[in-house]
Amino acid sequence: MLWDAIGVIKPGKTTWDVAQKWPDSPKHWGYELWPDVFALAVGHGVGISLHEFPWIGHELSRTKPVKLQEGMVIALETWYGIKGHKDGVRLEDMVAVTKDGYDLLTEWPVDKLTECWT
Repeated sequence: MLWDAIGVIKPGKTTWDVAQKWPDSPKHWGYELWPDVFALAVGHGVGISLHEFPWIGHELSRTKPVKLQEGMVIALETWYGIKGHKDGVRLEDMVAVTKDGYDLLTEWPVDKLTECWT
């Protein structure tokens, strides 16, 4: 889900093009309404503040898509876990929109296992 969304990033694509790579129903996560799952598949700009325009999500991007432009920095966040459970993992990667696509800015690849000892 995360990598499918990243693969769309390039100038001229829209936030809706990105959001369409994520599940098209809140029921995918075991919920009924989009506001309940907003943080489970979301993107946002990064700049002076951590959470900036443009926002990427199913409801907002479908009704008010924003065209991606070279120089934008976008964070894409997705959640993986068991449907209907509260525990899981939230994965986030940050990309810069370049003239030819994107540069991955995240230094630790999400495809590597990270162990946290308790």
